[in-house]
Amino acid sequence: MPNPLLDSDLRTPILTGAAGCALAGSFAGSLLSVVRARPFWSFTLGTAVNCGMVGFTYLATRTMILQEQLERQREAGYIPHATDENLLFSSAIAGGVTGGIWTGALRGPRGVLPGFVMFALLAGSGQWGWTTARRFRQQVIVASSGSVRSNETAWDVFRASMYQQWNDWCFQMGQRIDWLPMRKMTATEYRTHLQERLALVNAELEDLERELAAAT
Repeated sequence: MPNPLLDSDLRTPILTGAAGCALAGSFAGSLLSVVRARPFWSFTLGTAVNCGMVGFTYLATRTMILQEQLERQREAGYIPHATDENLLFSSAIAGGVTGGIWTGALRGPRGVLPGFVMFALLAGSGQWGWTTARRFRQQVIVASSGSVRSNETAWDVFRASMYQQWNDWCFQMGQRIDWLPMRKMTATEYRTHLQERLALVNAELEDLERELAAAT
């Protein structure tokens, strides 16, 4: 996987996000220190460092996974573009990795799997909610500009868009998981399948022609 920390364009958002997490952690830590009657500066600084490290781990992992998907698009001859499915997959896996690492560090090996599952669900749900809100906002703008049919509302267009997004995500996951018993075939796989069937039919026709020639 590409290392996002070696690219300044990728490194800056990661460090900025980690700093934001640390700032939020310091604010939360200061409040908790007052509520729980703990030493103010040590509790605030400790919470800030922990939140900053968690934020850095999540953002760096998410960026790394997302860049790997964009690299695959380049290798396939496509223009690299982060789709909603790419963002959802990257966020969920990055959340799971981050949760597994930190819960494992705090609670031991038994906390790795529960932490992975819980944080993957949280990160995936957060990304899905953000994508849903952004798509709905786009559909409202499109509807207000008169770019949809008169009998369609922004909600109708948004619902159809989300249905298509769900189908695309299921298709992408089906392509990633090789052991699924059923999955949608790609155009290349379908073309190969047709060629194999055509070769089989041609072989059967040749056998019939030989049998007819032998019979006559």
